[in-house]
Amino acid sequence: MNNGIDINKWNNIKEDFKREFPILTDSDLLWRDGTLHDLLKQIAVRVGISWKDLEAIVKKL
Repeated sequence: MNNGIDINKWNNIKEDFKREFPILTDSDLLWRDGTLHDLLKQIAVRVGISWKDLEAIVKKL
């Protein structure tokens, strides 16, 4: 899943994630060398939701 998300758009999305999931830290949301898909899978595990649920949230943003 890419949905046209680049690093600049990610900076906006991660702020939305921080509001939605206060458990997430800046470190959890740091886009490192991996793919966006890998990052989102890690976030889904951290907040305890399925990949499909997180994917639906991202599509709304």
